[in-house]
Amino acid sequence: MINWNNIQNPYLNRPIEVILPNEITDSHLNFRNFEKPEDWKFDFLKDLSDFGMSKIFDKFSKYWIFGEALDWKLLSVNFISHHYNHLKDEIEQWLDFSDPLGGFTEEEIKNITNAKIYRSIVSFYYGVIVERALIIDIQEKCYKNKISSGIYPNENSCNFFFVDLYGLSYSELCTQYNNFFLDESNKNFHRTISDENRFTYWLFKYRISNSEPEKLASDTRRGLDRLMTIKSSHFKRISNKILNNKLSYEKSK
Repeated sequence: MINWNNIQNPYLNRPIEVILPNEITDSHLNFRNFEKPEDWKFDFLKDLSDFGMSKIFDKFSKYWIFGEALDWKLLSVNFISHHYNHLKDEIEQWLDFSDPLGGFTEEEIKNITNAKIYRSIVSFYYGVIVERALIIDIQEKCYKNKISSGIYPNENSCNFFFVDLYGLSYSELCTQYNNFFLDESNKNFHRTISDENRFTYWLFKYRISNSEPEKLASDTRRGLDRLMTIKSSHFKRISNKILNNKLSYEKSK
């Protein structure tokens, strides 16, 4: 469990807004590769925005990271059972198969939600989703270099690829994070996905604090590009699965 007495560590004492070059925001957050959301999805996001504000002050909330970044899809799962149970199946399918922004553009989210929720969704997008895509990209490069050198990569062999991004190895970063946020008795606890998201967001804040502007923009663009590749592959797999299911159904008729 996080020791919230340590929440004011220097890496998190930053403005809530994620400030990045406009060309990155415009070209990636407004990217569409599926149908525009139906009207009920706009209503759902608006209602979720109002519901989410009540969760901000719950300091042990699994939906909010340091009061700055909102995992709106995870919050939606809780919200469905309270307010949208009549659309449960449709919403769950939408959350499972849509991109991290649910098919909305940044401008749509800004217009639908309040300022706090808007900034928090964008912060989660960059601080968790894009950051994780960047880590995957760097990790893959590390693995390829190892293999080309005749070294079979394992879980520990690329511990130091984090140095390129953060200036510290993965082990060093974990130690620093644990010292800030975990009680002594809980430092070896099993992490949930919410804990991993929190750690990833902390890495993002750490990178902002310790990177030159040019490298920050370059690395972030690299993460965004990798995310576009991941999204493209994801939707291609979904399309193929739907097509195969349709063909199987037609053959069985």
